[in-house]
Amino acid sequence: MVPVSVLLRTFNAGPYLGPLLDVLGRQTRRPEEILVLDSDSTDGTPDRARAAGARVVRFDRSTFTHARSTNAGFREAKGALVAMLSQDALPEDETWLATLVAPLEADPAVAGVFGRQKPRPGCFPLERWEVERSY
Repeated sequence: MVPVSVLLRTFNAGPYLGPLLDVLGRQTRRPEEILVLDSDSTDGTPDRARAAGARVVRFDRSTFTHARSTNAGFREAKGALVAMLSQDALPEDETWLATLVAPLEADPAVAGVFGRQKPRPGCFPLERWEVERSY
């Protein structure tokens, strides 16, 4: 099996980080690491992530863009494959990672895959719309 990292970009995700880390912990395909790229949260997000076994890397919020933080996370990831999640989304179920990775491991011609996510409960309405529209 190819080593997989799950990348979470966060900013003040503390109140809803628990459910996301819980569902990642129940995956039938366990990631090599859960990498939290945190943009200077002030609500204890890094501590909560570390307590759940995630590796936390600080990302300077003043330089944040989605592309820049994604690239930084991919550089930091230890896995040969990287699955990325928004802090405002949840994997559809416990087979999310196994289903996502299977085509990449089965066929070297597959360069990328996309998986179903759902908005977390209580998600800000614009974030909910974005997750539902995009994922």
